[in-house]
Amino acid sequence: MNISTQKLPKSRIEITVELPSADFEAYMEKALSNLAKNIEVRGFRKGFVPKEMAKDHLSEQNVLEEAANLAVNDTYPKAVEDQKFEAVESPKIELIKIAPKNPLIYKITVSIVPEVKLPDYKKISKNVNSEFKKSFLKNTKIEEKEIKDAINWLLKSRAKYVTVDRGTRIGDYIKMTSKIKSLGSSVGNAEEHEAVIGGGYFLPDFEKNLIGMKAGEQKSFSQEISQNHNNKEFAGKNLDFEVEMKLVQEVELPEANDEFAKAVGNFENADALKKNIEEGIKKEKEEKEKQKNRQKLLDEIAREVETEIPDILVERKTEEELLKLKDAVESSGLKFDDYLSNLKKTEEDIKREARGHAEKQVKIALILRQIAKIEEISAPQQEIEERANEYLKKVSSVEGAGKIDPEHLKLYYEDVIKNEKTFQLLEQL
Repeated sequence: MNISTQKLPKSRIEITVELPSADFEAYMEKALSNLAKNIEVRGFRKGFVPKEMAKDHLSEQNVLEEAANLAVNDTYPKAVEDQKFEAVESPKIELIKIAPKNPLIYKITVSIVPEVKLPDYKKISKNVNSEFKKSFLKNTKIEEKEIKDAINWLLKSRAKYVTVDRGTRIGDYIKMTSKIKSLGSSVGNAEEHEAVIGGGYFLPDFEKNLIGMKAGEQKSFSQEISQNHNNKEFAGKNLDFEVEMKLVQEVELPEANDEFAKAVGNFENADALKKNIEEGIKKEKEEKEKQKNRQKLLDEIAREVETEIPDILVERKTEEELLKLKDAVESSGLKFDDYLSNLKKTEEDIKREARGHAEKQVKIALILRQIAKIEEISAPQQEIEERANEYLKKVSSVEGAGKIDPEHLKLYYEDVIKNEKTFQLLEQL
């Protein structure tokens, strides 16, 4: 068997295999025997028709095609086992020459994991980490206002709403309906709104007209809409509004004392709650800085990396990004087609825009993979299985768990663990 290899652009490889005529003739004989088993000839039981007689009932083309399939399936693994490459897709096999008493020639074309020529990633990591350490303390410093804001959010989340018979004030919770009138006629149906006055839900000029309204009151007023308004139909126009106040409630916040602290999380006192909030903010900031540093490490290394990225990997990542977007849109209660319509884009537009980011993500994955290979970083099987089992426990239903391929899940966590260990190595330089 003669084998020749040619490298193609975009990390693809072409392998040409030539099987000698004598070897191919053996597959022709085997093909004839296989096909003869399905021939029915009077006087012979099915599967027992002599090969010579079966030839008269089979076309040469059928025998050639069967022989080629047998030969390719048998020789393909041998043809690629010494090539030292890792395929990232199913190979495309093309028959080049197929004829009786002739060599069989076929071509294998496949995308492979590309060669990644890394720069001095240790030196780059040291420089990036040095800058990170200089700014870390400054960027993770906690201001008193941040703690107060977090406590206020907690207080608001446990506020009492008391219905009042008075005009609205800043800080009140309201329910109302509004209808837009243009050229004397209504534009659409009345829309219902629920919000806290002064909370940023309404435009400031619109909100001024709501102050002082009592439940049950109606009001008409004009409002000039900004040229930058997201609704192009109304942008830059002066619109007439009809509003009706349905409900006015005073928002009563609890007091941030020891009792409140015990109620929200079984804390000993208000100081313990404050300390817990401070620690939470600190961890969040530290994690954010850590992720920023990791991204900087990858960006700096990637800038000097030489590699050819297979199109198939970019296409897969693009599809993955599209599926994530669809899930996010539909989880918000909006149909994806409506989302595209609002953007005035097609699915192909979204994929085209996502392709650049997808290509960058693939490049990063290849860089991490190559560093892990050089540094002999591995993921212990026990750790992989533990992470996979933890995930499966979180799946809410048996049906949901049944849709997950356990082997794919393990491969995913193998990559997650190896990437984490690789990052830890780079961060320690």
